[in-house]
Parts: sequence; C-alpha cells; structure tokens
Amino acid sequence: MTPSHTADIPDTAEGWVARLDAPHAGPAEAAAFDAWCARDPAHRPAYRAARQLHDMARRLRDNDMLRAASRRALRDTARRRTARRWWFGSAAVAAALLVALPAVWWYLRMPMVTADYATQTHIATVTLPDGTRMVMDAGTQAAIRFDGGLRQVLLERGRAQFQVGKAEAPFEVRAGDVRVHDIGTTFQVDRSDAGTRVALLEGQVMVSDARLPATRTLTHSQSVRVAADGHLDETLPLDTAEAEGWTNGRLVFRGERLADLLATMNRYASRRITLANAGMGDLRVSGSFHAGDQDALVSALVTGWQLRPERLGDGTVVLHDGAPAVLR
Repeated sequence: MTPSHTADIPDTAEGWVARLDAPHAGPAEAAAFDAWCARDPAHRPAYRAARQLHDMARRLRDNDMLRAASRRALRDTARRRTARRWWFGSAAVAAALLVALPAVWWYLRMPMVTADYATQTHIATVTLPDGTRMVMDAGTQAAIRFDGGLRQVLLERGRAQFQVGKAEAPFEVRAGDVRVHDIGTTFQVDRSDAGTRVALLEGQVMVSDARLPATRTLTHSQSVRVAADGHLDETLPLDTAEAEGWTNGRLVFRGERLADLLATMNRYASRRITLANAGMGDLRVSGSFHAGDQDALVSALVTGWQLRPERLGDGTVVLHDGAPAVLR
C-alpha cells in the first residue's frame, strides 16, 4: 500500500464510509478505523447512521424518474436567462423535485429482492442474483435481501461459504448481531449456539458485533471467533484443509471431541451414531471422513479407538466403550 492511501485519515463518519468502500482499502485503513472508533463511544453509532444514509443515496442515484426530473429542471433553468435567473432556476428545480418525490417514495418502498435457502443432510451450491456463489453446509438456513444499495445475507443457522460476485453495492453477512463486511473475497461464516466463526480464504473482511465496539479485520488464511456474548477473540491462522474440505464433502477433524464429531457427522446422514454414555464424548478423535459415510466412521472408531458398535432396528448405531474388563 502506498503512503498516499493512508494519508489524510478521516475524522468523520461520512469520511470513513468513503474510505472503507475505496478499492485500495486494506489493513492500514481497518486499523485506523478501529482506533477512531475507540477514541469516542459515539463514533461507531455515527458510522452506522452514515452508512445507512450512504446506502439510501446509492439506491436513489439510479432512479430513472429522479434523473429525468433533474434533467428537466436543468433545461428549464437554461432557458430563463434573465436577471432573476437564479430564482426561476431554483423554482424549476424545486418543482421538478416535487414531481419526482412520489417516484422517490415509491422507490424507497419498493420491496427488496429476497429469497430463502435451506439444506437438510446435503451440501448445496447456490448462485445468488449478483453472481455470488454460496456453498451451504448441511443443516444451514439463510435468507438474502438485495437492493440497489446493499447486498445482505442473513445466516440463521449453520455454515456457508461466499465467493462474492463483483458489484457496486456493498456485500455483508449477518449472523445475529455479528456483521461480516466484505471487501472482495471468499470467506466462510459458521453460526452455532456457542457463537459465530468467520474464516477467510481469500481477500479481506471486517468482522464486528453490534453489541461491542471492537472489530477485527481478517486477511488471507485467518479466522476469528465471536462468542455468544459478542466478545471478539483474537485472529488465528486458518486450517485451510479443514475449511476447504467440507465444501467438497470431506470433513477434517483434529483432536475433536467425539461428541462434537458425531454431532457434525450426523448432520449429513439419516442413520445416526450415538454414545452409550455421555462420558465417552470427551474422547479426542482426529481423522478425515466423507460426509455421510457413517460406516467408515464407525469402522475407524472400532479400529483406532476400540469402541464397540451396537446396531438398533431403526439403523441407529450406539457406540460402547469396548475396552476389555479388568481381570481380578
């Protein structure tokens, strides 16, 4: 980044909206923005209000009726070349805007492009209206709200990867109070009861939470977790094999609790695997398994961790501790 990109750091909310939307915005701008927000608790709410106003103005800019009214006002002004030209010109502009206001009001009320998406036990790839490629993990539910000023995905539950399509309107993902503001990239958002995890594969994103002033900016191969209470952890290196694996149906586990591993694997299959007692859930397991291949998982647990399977009539597999009894 050249020095000119970080010179003249803004000191207003409106200035930060323009700076963060600039094509060259990067880690230096994100760090300066965090410092600006930390200086005054009122800065972040002011930024959000400026962002909303900016998005509304962006929606209005492409309104054909408003542009036609402006052109008509300019033509009327040009024809009135008298000493009081400025008065008549102002009147023409005001009249034109009055004519255009109903169209503006209608435009602002125009419903957004919306759609709902959900998966059950399968992984699905969806191309959104702006060209964004969204890969949804099993058990994921999301909705989109697109208009001329903002492209927004609401992640209700589960995990999704976004390869963001190029468009002028900003793109963001919201998972409850967590907001992920895209800066041209490929990233993943995983929402669960424990919190939200954001993983960046390519590009850059800014992660924030509406309940707290802190933000995190992720660059290539980084991740961050937002706890259920809104606390933002420090950024960590991303396990790219794990992050990229699930989109291809391959699940990678490294020292995962057995209870958590089974909860993940069970999302991809109708035949469930359970534990005979809760104490077995703390067993740590590492391995790579194909999503939905319950037989391969059971076989690995029998061979590598000496567990004993019991198959029930409905197809459920109950795992027992297979360790031999101690002879006395």
